[in-house]
Amino acid sequence: MPKSEELEPKPEVYNIYSMDVTYIGDEDIKLDRVEVYRDDPSTSYDIELFTATGDGDLVIEKNSEQPSIGHQNFPISTKATELKVIITWKSESDGSRKYKEEFTFKQ
Repeated sequence: MPKSEELEPKPEVYNIYSMDVTYIGDEDIKLDRVEVYRDDPSTSYDIELFTATGDGDLVIEKNSEQPSIGHQNFPISTKATELKVIITWKSESDGSRKYKEEFTFKQ
């Protein structure tokens, strides 16, 4: 058993990953939400791995340079073939409208 609370990979069941999301654009934005899902080949739906919001356990780092979040040590089933990341943000100049972009990573 590991001394820390970090998960250890189980090669036949899941692997362990970390993710950093950093905004690299030139417009002033405020990250609102980052959701991460994996597929399950035996179903038609995706399974949530984690969601980062400004007021949850996962904190979105808000600095004037580059809004970013990081999440360490999350398991993904070895049967999963896709990782979907959904990012929602607001423009600082028009805070009433939200924008969303989805990224899908396949293995």
